[in-house]
Amino acid sequence: MSGELADQFVSPITSLLDGEPYVGIPGILDSSVPLILIPRDPGVQPPELMGGGRIPCPQQFTFTRVGDPENRTYEIRIDDRVTRIEGDSVVAVRDGPAQAWGINFRESENAFIIQRDMFRPATVWTAEGDQINIRINPSTSFPRPQLFRFSGLTDE
Repeated sequence: MSGELADQFVSPITSLLDGEPYVGIPGILDSSVPLILIPRDPGVQPPELMGGGRIPCPQQFTFTRVGDPENRTYEIRIDDRVTRIEGDSVVAVRDGPAQAWGINFRESENAFIIQRDMFRPATVWTAEGDQINIRINPSTSFPRPQLFRFSGLTDE
């Protein structure tokens, strides 16, 4: 697998934490909501929507390449929201500019890291507790909480 991504694709995001939980957003109507981890455990229901019902799971993210076609920089959206950094969390917001995310394939883990940009030290998505935070990783190896999988590879 080359790790080469399409210019635009839609896919759920899965963390490589134990149980491989999905990444999604809670069913609240606030303008800014954290990205959360949704367990895949049998019998565990996804979060409830405001007004009743359940969030469809897995939730779908839209990845769109931005800038130079040779780069691996994408905007990542969920529903009508863009993802970006607020404080030390990754959030989905209704208004405001989208964050450009560098997406780097880690062949040895058959997974991706999602980082603020393509420079070192990497500031990467990190699954912690029940949400996605942003953390600095100065090394070239990435632990499982910083690895994610999604479809969208050009050779799938």
